[in-house]
Amino acid sequence: MINLTFMCDVPMRLHPCGNFFLSFPDDHKLPEIHRSHALYDRSYSWIIKSLSDWKPNAAIIDIGANVGDTAAYIRTHAANPIVCVEGGQNFLDHLHHNAKIIDSDHIHIVDRFVSPNNSTSLSASFIEDRGTGRLVFDDGQELQSITTSNLLRYARNIGDGDIALVKTDTDGMDALIVRDLLDSGPDFAIHFECDYILTRSLGRPDLWTSILQDLKDRDWSSIVFDNYGLPMMFMDKTQPEILENVQAWIHLQHQVGMVRTHYVDIFSFPPDASHVYNQAKNSISSTLLFPYRY
Repeated sequence: MINLTFMCDVPMRLHPCGNFFLSFPDDHKLPEIHRSHALYDRSYSWIIKSLSDWKPNAAIIDIGANVGDTAAYIRTHAANPIVCVEGGQNFLDHLHHNAKIIDSDHIHIVDRFVSPNNSTSLSASFIEDRGTGRLVFDDGQELQSITTSNLLRYARNIGDGDIALVKTDTDGMDALIVRDLLDSGPDFAIHFECDYILTRSLGRPDLWTSILQDLKDRDWSSIVFDNYGLPMMFMDKTQPEILENVQAWIHLQHQVGMVRTHYVDIFSFPPDASHVYNQAKNSISSTLLFPYRY
């Protein structure tokens, strides 16, 4: 890790992500996470490769792009055009800089927050804390935003009319965004952070239940990771009952004050991408889980 200054003497650091050295705000916690958790972000490579083989020219959308670390991992394993969506100004400065290092021609930055399709505006406060950002809904300023549906249209124009993956990691808005994605009749995979505790703050405690049930009813398959990138389970058909139990287990950790897992990350695949799911499942099983194979 190299400490430097960046843009008007703002403290920053360099840190490797995939094949690239990226600039980060000096207080960003990702380098610390990587030191303690070797698979954080890194265990998704087999999924990205399989998705790119399936749709090599389709766009990949990264909602909550932060400084471009996910884009760096995507570009390390796939040549698809990438749409990075980020509204936090401190992150955007680094994202613009890092995009030139990763791929100056095929990374497209949308400097907006994502708002649900049923919202005409997004009034909230954006809170940054050591490399993460979250929206707090209040009577704060109206933030620059793009609706989920308009974002999908924009990405399809970039990806030859097609999308391979939408990843959303917004620390709070993900359930609303995934709900919009499912309502759009998606023909792409979805990677989302599933955090019941954050979603309760939106006043929609039932939202994840309905999303997971929809995935099951539509015969989507899923691969579940803990928040540090360790694969937890493969679901040939998404099982909301099991995921509800996992969320209860996470909630219990908070209740007793011994939190080991904060949330789960889920990759979900539509039926047309079942071969992508199976390729990723087999690769992860034979590489990370050998000889246990579950």
